[in-house]
Amino acid sequence: MSNKTIKVKQCTVLWHVDNFIISHVNCNVVMQVIDLMKGAFEGIACLSISRGMVHRYLGMFIDYGLKEKVVITVYEFINDLLSKLPTDMDGSANTSVSSHLLNVNPESTTLVEKQSILFDQFSGKASVNDQISIQLWHF
Repeated sequence: MSNKTIKVKQCTVLWHVDNFIISHVNCNVVMQVIDLMKGAFEGIACLSISRGMVHRYLGMFIDYGLKEKVVITVYEFINDLLSKLPTDMDGSANTSVSSHLLNVNPESTTLVEKQSILFDQFSGKASVNDQISIQLWHF
C-alpha cells in the first residue's frame, strides 16, 4: 500500500499480486493514476478497469453501496466449492479446522489418490475462507 497527497487529499494505491485498488475523493485523480499505470504497463500487460460500488476480488464480492459500511460476501465462492465436491464427500462441520486434526482413526479407510487430492484441495480452500472470515471480522 502506498499513500500520496494529491490536490490536498490522500490518494491510496493498494496492490496484491496483479490487482490494484486506487482511491481518492476526486475521480479525476484516480483516472490520472490509472493513466500513469497504463503507460507503465504498456506492452507488458493489459489493464482491466473496474469502477463502481461493487467489486469482485479473490472470490469475494465487496460492496461499498451502503453509507459508512462495506459488505463482503463469499457465497458464490462457497457454493462453487461445494458444487464441485463428489457426493461421497458430503457432510458438515462447524469449522474446516478441528481440534483433533492430527488424530488418526485406525479403523478408517484410506482415500484413493483422486479422493485424497480433492480432499486436500477443498479443505485448503475452505480453511482459507475461514481465515478470510476471521480477518474481515477484525477489519
